Amino acid sequence: MDNPLIKQQEESNKITELVKLIKSNPDPRELKRALAIKMSLDRQLR
Repeated sequence: MDNPLIKQQEESNKITELVKLIKSNPDPRELKRALAIKMSLDRQLR
């Protein structure tokens, strides 16, 4: 069975890793890609 709390925690961990990448990476293409993924994950958690 899929536990919704575990799934939400995993998504939260992904967002945390993306935020670290966004803050540490000056490459504009990678920054845009990471921001797009983060926004998508944020929408899924709502």
